Amino acid sequence: MLFTAAAVADLVLEINPFTDEFALTGSDFVNDDPGFTNGIVAWQLNLSVTPDTENVDYDNDLAFTTSVGTPGGSGFDTRLRFQNSGDDFFITLAASDFTNTFTGSGVFQSYAGFNSSNQTILESLGGETLTVINGTALPISVVIVPEPSSYVLLGSLGFAILLIGRSFWSGKRA
Repeated sequence: MLFTAAAVADLVLEINPFTDEFALTGSDFVNDDPGFTNGIVAWQLNLSVTPDTENVDYDNDLAFTTSVGTPGGSGFDTRLRFQNSGDDFFITLAASDFTNTFTGSGVFQSYAGFNSSNQTILESLGGETLTVINGTALPISVVIVPEPSSYVLLGSLGFAILLIGRSFWSGKRA
């Protein structure tokens, strides 16, 4: 018996609070809900705080690619939205054809268009999951990307441990 698995992972929203940027990674097969709005799929997260209502729209085809058609077609291809009625955060993706595989590009884009209060809320969403509210798609996970200097610190710590271990073991042999 032959087993196969689809090589499709859910989309991930990566947030870098040190540069005020976000990126989408991963991929997902999505299908819009024609009863909602053709060509648009949205994900939602109910927040524990009340944000200011704001949109930041992107119409540059940078956040994701599609297997059929093109991103955009609704005045935007990617929309990040905070809404104070209901205390919600939304990600909306638009494309010309929505029976499609969306693949996050990993290209970071600025979310500095949000006010500082909403930026703080966005930067606190690590570990949260947005669920689809129209159409068919997997949830979007939110991760916080570490600052590059964190990698330098971890690398330096690993190198120091390596040196200490090496000097400890070479001292034992003598």
